[in-house]
Amino acid sequence: MSSSGEGHATGAARLRMIARAMEKNAGFEASFEEWPIMAPSEIDEWEKVVREEAAIADYEIPAAVRTFYAETGGLSLQWVRKHSADAARGVCRVVSLIELFQRDDEADIGMGECLSSPRPFDIVQEQEFVALLLDPRSSAAPQLVYLDQAQQSLVPLDLDLPSYLDRAAEHCAVFRWQLLYGTAVPATLRRELDGAVSETRDALGMGQVHK
Repeated sequence: MSSSGEGHATGAARLRMIARAMEKNAGFEASFEEWPIMAPSEIDEWEKVVREEAAIADYEIPAAVRTFYAETGGLSLQWVRKHSADAARGVCRVVSLIELFQRDDEADIGMGECLSSPRPFDIVQEQEFVALLLDPRSSAAPQLVYLDQAQQSLVPLDLDLPSYLDRAAEHCAVFRWQLLYGTAVPATLRRELDGAVSETRDALGMGQVHK
């Protein structure tokens, strides 16, 4: 859980507040954007498109996905800490609901094929992202994994959609913070990430994350 003072705001709102705090802090440069939230009726219409294009008559967008995108339409927080010796930075770039299923550059790829592969959800950098495994034949909640295409590695994450943005805010979206929730992650990397989170929160007067 987070320290007191971060309140009961949604994860998206907390990330927005972090961006504003960084913009007011001379030690940071930050930018924040958020996409419009789709109305439930618009999500229903998109679900019909997915059913038709994937040829799965009974497909339903997972409840966890619907709930997540009722909070945000997708967002982008990017920041750097000025004059830091280790070039501290952070990023949270959550795609829109439509991009989650099929990006513009996938127009020539069938929806069924798109759903059969890990779907980029939070873009860390080129070829590196948190992905959702959207099994169109399963009613189970989609699984989050950390995918590094350059290293050809896939790390399961002990994270879920309902709490994802809260965890991102707690860790100030520090670069690769998600790996703190990964399996078989080297202890040296965990210490490095913990240190980056602590330093960032201290610089913003946020206190420490209570685990």
